[in-house]
Amino acid sequence: MYVRELRKLLESVDDDALVILAKSGEGNGFSPLSSYSAEDRYLAEEGDWQGELVSAESCDEDSFLYGEEGPCDHSDCRWSEGVKAVFFWPVN
Repeated sequence: MYVRELRKLLESVDDDALVILAKSGEGNGFSPLSSYSAEDRYLAEEGDWQGELVSAESCDEDSFLYGEEGPCDHSDCRWSEGVKAVFFWPVN
């Protein structure tokens, strides 16, 4: 689902409705939305419906570990391999 699809889906929902997240794909638990991030990237694992979050901070940390100074320019790191994404975190 893309942001434009989510916006359309939520147009008819009451603004005071609570956002609840499934804790698993099978619906084995639910939790309210705690926070979100729209500044990170999603790096999918090949052939799977799973992947990882790649943040600018993690690239900066990797650069520092490899002896580079200053923030990463993202020209040669995992950030550039990821796609724009919005991440949501449940309360628990």
